[in-house]
Order: sequence, then structure tokens, then C-alpha cells
Amino acid sequence: MSTTVQNIIDDAKALLGTYTDDGVVIAASDVPDFAPSCVRFADMGQKELFGKGRIQKTVELVNSPIKNELGLLSNFDVVEFLGEDVYFPPTGGVDAKSYYVEADNTHTIVIEELESGTWQTLTTTTATVTSMTAYKANITPTTVGNKIRLKLTGTTFYRCINRAFYDVAFQADADIPKYQPWVELDLPSDFKSLDSVVEEYESRQYSESSTYKFENPNRFYYDYYFKGKLRIIYNPIPTTLTAVTDTLEIDDVVAKALAFYVASWISPYENQSMTNPLFQKYEELKLEAMAVEPATEEDIQNVSSTGSFYSDYSW
Repeated sequence: MSTTVQNIIDDAKALLGTYTDDGVVIAASDVPDFAPSCVRFADMGQKELFGKGRIQKTVELVNSPIKNELGLLSNFDVVEFLGEDVYFPPTGGVDAKSYYVEADNTHTIVIEELESGTWQTLTTTTATVTSMTAYKANITPTTVGNKIRLKLTGTTFYRCINRAFYDVAFQADADIPKYQPWVELDLPSDFKSLDSVVEEYESRQYSESSTYKFENPNRFYYDYYFKGKLRIIYNPIPTTLTAVTDTLEIDDVVAKALAFYVASWISPYENQSMTNPLFQKYEELKLEAMAVEPATEEDIQNVSSTGSFYSDYSW
């Protein structure tokens, strides 16, 4: 559910008796204006509760690995350029409409096509870098259907990894997928911590995921060859509240807890005797918010026989 800071302030005022017995709001002139302070109190409270309550968000990733024309589960290895040209594939060429490759140091990467029986250069990339750098682009051969190959050339030592040719064209070069054994997923800017990861396979299987790696504080990697949907449930960093019109996506328990939290902070100014009871009630609601109950009593089962990811490839 969603609510506003103003709603929380109204609830806090009701707890402090700023409404008449029949529910009519007491005139503003008769009630101190604590709204600016209440916004800050509400922000303090939500930040305490965010990591303890049922305030979570979800990111979904649907992945279907594209066939690498250089071979299944191949070309992730490190190849060193030692002065002699290196070709991928080693002999002949492949059908390809796009490519991906990474290299370091000073390197020259050439994409060639077999045109009328002769290998000719389509593109040449020469660069000097300090770490592995990725290159990817669509390929436009002189004649449709020409075989394609990749050549490593140059004059000094460098390394090359993660080489792939895709027989698929993309709308833009930026859309070409990374070819890495573990692909990093960009997490939302409000990501704080990981709660759980669930995967769904196209054959209607559903399990806790074993196809990802997580490196603190916020680096998430998934297996390139995973095929299906990953659902990532995470604890977000709360957005700082600055106005009574700000909206919070929280459940009923957390909303009630915030009302008692705000009321306990302003009660010394209106009814000091209520401070401890209000804060005690807040603590009770905080514990309730932390006690997340499952939707059903059935645990998620890993349905794969090996505990690893499901694959169904016939490449």
C-alpha cells in the first residue's frame, strides 16, 4: 500500500488527542505546528524500519542465452597474443551478424569476411587500455552470407577473453549481450541488501536460485547460460522524506508503527505522559513488522536433480 507523510502526521495527531471526542480536528491555531519536525521524525522512523520490516522491492531478469557460433561453452578462456596472428575460428569462418570480445594492453582486433574466396578486412579496432575492455558491434558484410572471422594482431603482448559471434543482428550495438561466464546485472540505485533470489524455468519449474553469484555490497552476477526468469527481492535504501506530500510504499503495520514513532517524538510538547506508552507501542509494532510470515507453509523446493541450473540446449 502507499501512504503520505501527511497521513502519518494525521494519525500521530489523533493518538495525541488533537481531535475532539467526536472526531473533529481541533483548529490549527490551537495546535502547535509540528509538521516540519514531523517530516524529519517520519524520515528517521522509516529508515529504522526499512531494514526490519516488509519494505522490499523486486527486480526481474528474463534471460535466454544466444548461441555462440564459435562453440557452446567455449571461448571464455584467456588467449595470449605473442606476436603471431591468432584467428577465431582457427580455420574457415562462421555465419555472424554481430560479435563480442574483450582485450587488454595495446591490441588490434580485426573482423574479416571471406569475399570471393579472399579474406578482407571489415573493421579494425586498435587501442591501448589498462584493463580488460569490451568491444561489440553489428557486422555488415560486403555480400550477405559471407563467412566471418576474428583476428588478433599487433606488435606487443596482450590478452583476449570472452569471444563470441552471434548469427543475430541487433537494433543497436549497445543491445548486443555481454559474452561472459558470469554476467553482471546493474542493480537499482536504491539497492541496499539482497533478500532472496527465485528462478522460474520455461518448463514451469520454480526454485530458489543457484545460478547467481553476489559480491558485496551490490554486485550481482548471473550465469550466461541460464534460461528463464530471475526474480531478485532486495531491501531498498529509503528515499529521504522532505515534505508532507511525500509518498511511502509501506504496509499497514509499518504505517501504524511510524504514526506511533512520530507521536512519541512530539508528545513531550503536547502530552508528556504519553511519550513512553507511545514509544512502547512503536517497539511492539516494529517487532511485528520484523516477523514476516510466509504466504503458505510450503517451502520452495529446488526441483533440479543436481541443484544447478536447468538447461535445454540442442546447439
